[in-house]
Amino acid sequence: MKQVISKLLLSLLFCISFHSNAQSTYANPVEHMNAITKELSKVQADLWQYINAASHNKNMRKIEKRRLEIIETTKKSKDAIWKLSSYKGDATLKDAAVSYLKISHAVMTENYSKLVDMEEIAEQSYDAMEAYLMAKEMASDKLDTAGKALNIVYKEFAAKNNITLTEAENKTDEKLEMAGKVYKYYNTMYLIFFKSYKQEIYVMDALNKGDVSSLKQNGDALAKVAEEGLKTLDTIRSFNNDASLKQVCREVLTFYKNEAETKLSVFNDFLLKKGAVEKLQKSIESKSAAKRTEAEVEAYNKAIADYNDALKKFNTAVDAVNTSRSKLIDKWNESSGKFTDKHVPKD
Repeated sequence: MKQVISKLLLSLLFCISFHSNAQSTYANPVEHMNAITKELSKVQADLWQYINAASHNKNMRKIEKRRLEIIETTKKSKDAIWKLSSYKGDATLKDAAVSYLKISHAVMTENYSKLVDMEEIAEQSYDAMEAYLMAKEMASDKLDTAGKALNIVYKEFAAKNNITLTEAENKTDEKLEMAGKVYKYYNTMYLIFFKSYKQEIYVMDALNKGDVSSLKQNGDALAKVAEEGLKTLDTIRSFNNDASLKQVCREVLTFYKNEAETKLSVFNDFLLKKGAVEKLQKSIESKSAAKRTEAEVEAYNKAIADYNDALKKFNTAVDAVNTSRSKLIDKWNESSGKFTDKHVPKD
């Protein structure tokens, strides 16, 4: 699964011009700001590396080492900033930076740790997948909120000390912002896709078990969720004029809708005739040949003929469904990869 990401830290790299002769432990407040920014930049760089890896990797456990590394980096930077002197007794910027890093440390330690475990069960149900993606967005939002709060204090500190801040272009910040937009869009599409994808699994499970009632119930549900998904797609625009992911999602949902409306009747007919044959066979075999009536034998032979005819149609339908599904899922996975690779910066 891919990631939902927000901006983690607003621009902290500034072109600074200073207009003051104030004295402090630092030669001027710019030195105080630079000392803090130096430590924060280390964390921001590590955050991007982790998010970039998580965004392009479907298995978060494989990048668990990076998460542990950023936890360590965050702790070291927090401790380093805590030991810095304040400027002329003003510790607001220092305290804000420490607060930001505490939140970052907690999010990476607690929230992202839970996400590793949640990912492993996310595929089990639509609700689990939705909860997983929501948890990722909540974790990202916490970092986003903390970063914005810190940025406000930066500007307030600059204003108090007669510092003019000209925000330089921050490439890392731009990458985080773009990644956030890309994955919010992707996850919207993925949940639409996944709901029908998962519902069809329930249909196939009922078919494999020979459960006619469950097949009907889950088949009707598949037709419904696929139709709802198609209607939802009509309300979603393409991403930066790229409609590739939306188009493939539409193709997949159209397949599921068609399967539910045309193929399940074939599956259902097969199960019914299979059940009829088995019932008559049991009855026939319970009697000796001498006690079997001509009508019973004729009914049994007709049931076998009907079953064989249904079996041919069943096999044809199953082969068609399996072939189409395989091609479409491959196309979805390929399109998803191309979509994120195209729009999410890699380095």
